[in-house]
This record gives sequence, C-alpha cells and structure tokens, in this order.
Amino acid sequence: MTTELIVPEFAPGIYETMTNADYHAIEALSASGIKTLLQSPMHYRFERDNPREDTASMAMGSALHMAILEPDLYESNVIVIPDEAPARPTSRQLLAKKPSPATVEAIAWWADFDAKAQGKIMLTEEQSKKVDGMAGSVQRHPFIKTMLCDGRAELSLLWRDARLGIPCRCRFDYLRHDGIAIDLKSTVDASPLGFMRAVTTWKYHLQEAHYRNGYEHLFNESLRAFIFVAVENVAPYGCAAYVLESNAVRFGIDRVEEAMLLYEQATKTGYWRGYTEKIMPLQLPRYALQVAPINY
Repeated sequence: MTTELIVPEFAPGIYETMTNADYHAIEALSASGIKTLLQSPMHYRFERDNPREDTASMAMGSALHMAILEPDLYESNVIVIPDEAPARPTSRQLLAKKPSPATVEAIAWWADFDAKAQGKIMLTEEQSKKVDGMAGSVQRHPFIKTMLCDGRAELSLLWRDARLGIPCRCRFDYLRHDGIAIDLKSTVDASPLGFMRAVTTWKYHLQEAHYRNGYEHLFNESLRAFIFVAVENVAPYGCAAYVLESNAVRFGIDRVEEAMLLYEQATKTGYWRGYTEKIMPLQLPRYALQVAPINY
C-alpha cells in the first residue's frame, strides 16, 4: 500500500510519486546526514542550514539514474547542449548597453534554449555520451539487467525512528517487490578492491543500514538483499554488483544508532558540538616513522 498525496511536510509513509525536489525539502534525517553527523554535529548543522546548490555532476547523476532506472522518461526529461552552441553570455554581456552582434545572437540562442530546457536536466554532449556509455554497460550486464524489473524506481520512505522518534527519510534507487533493493553507484574503479575502497571512503555501509531501518519500519519485514551496482564513470564503463558482508552491515547499524544519539542530544541541548573538546595525543603513522636511506 502506498501513499500518493505528496506534501512538503513530514508525514510518515511510502511515496511512489514524490519528486526529488520535494523529497530533499523535507526536514528529516537522511543517510548523507548520518554520515555528516558522525563527522561532527557541527558539520551536520552547517550543511543543513546551508544546502548545496545543484552542480553539473549532480545533474549528470540524476540523468544517469533516469537512463538506467526509468529509461522511458529519459528523452522527455533530459536536454543536451550541442557542441556548436555559443558560449553562455556573462552577466557583463547581458548588461551591456551596446552588445556586439555576436552577443545579441548568443543571448537570443540561450533564451530560446533555456525556454525549451525548463524543468529538464541539462547535459553537455560529452556528459550525454558518458551517460549513454554507463547506462549501456549496466543494461548489458547479464545479472543486473534481470534484477531491474518487477519493482519501483525512486521510492521515497518517511518514518520516525522506533527508539527515539527522530524523523527519517530515504529514497531507494530501485526497490523490487520481493524486497531486494538496488543502489546505483558511479565510481572510478568498480573492481572488488576499488569498490571496497569506495564503500569505506563514502561510507555506503551507513546508507544500507539506514535504508534497512526504514524498510523494516514501514514494511514490517527485513530487506532480502541490498545490492550495490557499481559502474565506472570512465570508458569502457565496467560495472559489477556487490553485497556487503554481514559484519559490515552490523557495523553500519551500530554507527547509525550512534548518529541517532548524537542527533537527539544536539536537538535537546541546542549544542551542535564539533570535534573532541579534549586535548588529544597524536601519533605519526608507522610509514611516516620510516627513514629512507640516504645515498651519498
């Protein structure tokens, strides 16, 4: 059973048609928020109060997700800037009293293009080719292509943490009806060692733990599996599918609980602390203590 009414306020439920903008506008703890909280509550509060503006990489990420997970929507929601397009006029050129003929032509071209691009994801031709290459690699993978069926893309979940009542949110890239989640990751290296490093760096184990919590709360059962689909963002766009071992998942669950306690403490006291407030000893890593021989 799904909740179809989309509202910007926090209302627990399962949302099939919530837009990405509405989802991110809801004040609730997300997986990325949990990662930042564990850096420090101060960093979380700053990011919450100073949301980042969309970047070209974010636009490309959205386009990639659509190309792979919702291909029927791709052409109507993505527009490509042709290589021969004039340079976008600067603010100085736009305010010029006597713009050059080339500037006048560029202003007119971009006014027409921006009107056509309203509400769409804008990509350069280079970005579009990269999205096509990455999406094609995933869609040709014999296992992954069979998993991206009988489910729902971009499914949003809102719930309150069972123990502390903290409002939470997550957005599944793809959730199959049999309880298997697929999460798409763009990466430099999709090999087992390379993606293990990415999991460690970007703390994907925290994301999985948070998503599992939301699923269990709203579906009253455990996820059968959480599959990471890693696809390289450079040619030849190799891809692979991975699941985290149980010890990594357990560690993620413990760390998410720690983040929840940090959030509760900070909201109750109004004090969003930074790093440790004690003087801490530091040791150099072992490699830094090794002196290279001097050749005379």
